[in-house]
This record gives sequence, C-alpha cells and structure tokens, in this order.
Amino acid sequence: MKYIVTDLHENNLEDYEENDTNIMHISVLDCEGKIQQINKFKVCISLSQDGLLALGKELIRLAHRNPPVGRHFHFDRIQKDSAVMSLGVYLHPDSSETILSVNDFDKVSEIQRKL
Repeated sequence: MKYIVTDLHENNLEDYEENDTNIMHISVLDCEGKIQQINKFKVCISLSQDGLLALGKELIRLAHRNPPVGRHFHFDRIQKDSAVMSLGVYLHPDSSETILSVNDFDKVSEIQRKL
C-alpha cells in the first residue's frame, strides 16, 4: 500500500489549533466501571508503524463523517480463534479493554479557567 504525503513541514495552523478545541480525555475504569483517580495511573498506548497509519487514517475519515457525540468503538483483543479490527487496528491480546468515544469539550482556556 502506498501513501501520499503532501507536506510534512507545512506550518499552517488548522482551525482546531487556533480554536484550542483539539482535546483528548482519558479515563481509567476499575472492573466495576467506576472511574479511578487518573493522577494515580499512567496510560501507555503502543502502536506499530502500520498501526499508526491505519488508526490515523480511520480517525481522519471518522472526523470527516461528523459522528454524533456518544458514538463509541470497542476494541476487542486478538483471540486464538478470532481477530476483530476496529478503526483499522487489532488490539493485542495483552491489552486492557479499550473503548474510544466521541465527545465535546470546552476550549483549553475554559478548561484551564475551571482548574
């Protein structure tokens, strides 16, 4: 598979960068689904080179389809008798259960103001 990259050094700011609306929120849930204090844990996300490309491509496609808030994707671990790809990647069998969801957040300045 070949990929076309137009310009990796392009310095134009995207709208989301100017608006400070490119927010990611990570929660750690216990076995009962209760949110744990995030500052007690670290989250490590590791992808192969092809995994980076595949997930990135699928996230860009998803963003252009304007998914509704609440839309979510489950990543199922690879098992001996099945492997399910979600958003272009397979979840390693030693991984934690993973759910990616779409949400709206305040701008960075609003989040900082509330801290």
